[in-house]
Amino acid sequence: MFRLFKYPGGKNVSIKDIENVFRSSGSDIFIDVFGGSGNVILNVNASHKIYNDIDFNMYNFFIEAKAHFFELYNYLSEISKSPDNLQEYIKRENFSDGNDRLISAANLFVRLNISFGGMGNSYATREKSIYTQFIKKLENLYDVHNDIKNWLIENMDFSSLIDHYNGRDAFFYMDPPYPSKSWYNHNFSDSDYKRLHKLLKSISGKYLLNFYDSEYIRKIFGNPSFIRKYKNHNSNNEEYRYLLFYKNW
Repeated sequence: MFRLFKYPGGKNVSIKDIENVFRSSGSDIFIDVFGGSGNVILNVNASHKIYNDIDFNMYNFFIEAKAHFFELYNYLSEISKSPDNLQEYIKRENFSDGNDRLISAANLFVRLNISFGGMGNSYATREKSIYTQFIKKLENLYDVHNDIKNWLIENMDFSSLIDHYNGRDAFFYMDPPYPSKSWYNHNFSDSDYKRLHKLLKSISGKYLLNFYDSEYIRKIFGNPSFIRKYKNHNSNNEEYRYLLFYKNW
């Protein structure tokens, strides 16, 4: 399992189910509509992959990892030669990226890997733990760079992306922002969920859409195609979480 960032909604536990549905679709183009950290697309086998995210910072990271991988990797390696080096960088860097897109990508990688929760706004303080986890994520980045260099990478609204790539060979995987959560730089409004529901009817390829179970989602999207139960590692209140899956075949 390759993971590059701490990022909300990574779908670690459901990736096997997602890949099984993709395999059953007969499609060979995997399109991650709300790509985020890339957690799903990195861990699904597909002949052709298209990553999309409307957040320019996430888009820029993967563009730089594709087009200038060794410059990015060497920069991150240099600032993390030792725990002291990394801590000095964290203390010195205000994460104001200016116009340098490679530095912006590097800073995003650092920020999300030294933080806990959310989008990298709260930082951990245990230096040894930070460093160990950071180096592991950097190793993961090296391991997946040959995969990333073959992706198509987009920065589009979901409706524009689906209109652009809609076709019988396409498989759209959709993990939209969660209702009533403000975890992302681009969250969903009520009109966005309704817009997505309407758009599903026009997809000529295959799609898989997932949400955590809620009355709100069932009211808009109806009953799911199937439900999966997963161990909840993020809360002490609920032992399991239920994921609703919608597909069109």
